[in-house]
Amino acid sequence: MPGLIETSQVGKRQDLSSYITNIERTACPLFTMIPKDEVHKTTFETQVDDYGDTTDIAGVASTADATSFKNEVENRGIIENSVQKMWENPSVDDFAENVNENPALPSGEYLNSVNKATVRLKFRIEKKLMSRTEAKKQGVSGSTAYETCSIGGFINSSAPTGTQVVPPRFRTPAANIYTSTVAALVETDLQNIMQEIYESTHGQGKFTGILGSELKQRVSTFSYYSPTVSSFTSVRQVNNQANGTIEQMVDVIKGDFGMMALMPSTRVNHFAADGTENSSAIKRGSGLILDLTMWGLAFKRRVGHKRLEDKGGGPRGIVDTIFGLRCKNPVGNGALYVSG
Repeated sequence: MPGLIETSQVGKRQDLSSYITNIERTACPLFTMIPKDEVHKTTFETQVDDYGDTTDIAGVASTADATSFKNEVENRGIIENSVQKMWENPSVDDFAENVNENPALPSGEYLNSVNKATVRLKFRIEKKLMSRTEAKKQGVSGSTAYETCSIGGFINSSAPTGTQVVPPRFRTPAANIYTSTVAALVETDLQNIMQEIYESTHGQGKFTGILGSELKQRVSTFSYYSPTVSSFTSVRQVNNQANGTIEQMVDVIKGDFGMMALMPSTRVNHFAADGTENSSAIKRGSGLILDLTMWGLAFKRRVGHKRLEDKGGGPRGIVDTIFGLRCKNPVGNGALYVSG
């Protein structure tokens, strides 16, 4: 049965060119910025390595011969994830498509539905990527579907509970993850995460912070006060322009251990590790601190449309994609997973 039936169709006869507007209040920052990649297997691997222990700084005698040797790649490991398939299935009935006097839709309702389905799929992918869900492999009979591990599933100091593989030495250190409340967050907490990433990676980083709305608002308060033991002390001046505009925001944090560009999103930490939807407070208060060079959105099939047979009831089709999240190394990343 078609998804849109003529009897429930809104806007059939009017000129709606000025009124049919798909309101997208929140862009897709992660989907736009994350490097794109390709994947060719349902379960795919990324090789990871580090320099190991370098604490031996003893000298070597001039008369010594080399009699023992080191495996310089002994710490090499594999990070493994799975792909998953997502789709939207637009359909409209015969009259909705062909008995239509709406000049705003000269190509018919079906094409409009395909365009909306494409945008919806993009929103859903971004929500998936920024959640904490873990990987699953498809059951033999297809009773369970493949699921790709999300970013939050990799930014985890504990052993995976999903089917993704992360060697212990490459798991995100617990110090990189803030787990208290939004109200308790202070500027030092963000600087501390960047310091811990510096200690783990031995270098300053350039990070992208994607924050829920409550968390982003909290960070912007860093622009005009700093907590003290007993009260708040004003440390910065709010820019009150002559035209009456008050500017109060923090979009970039620069510190001793790197720089972080901040942006809000409504799709951070939407789902917990077990796939259940998080509360509004958790979603709005969570954030990801990402070195985007360590991630890739890998496609086997990019988002595309396939029209199915019209059996007489109207046009229908599939907008789908096969993708997986490639994690090159979780160590140099951080997160804020608030407790409520």
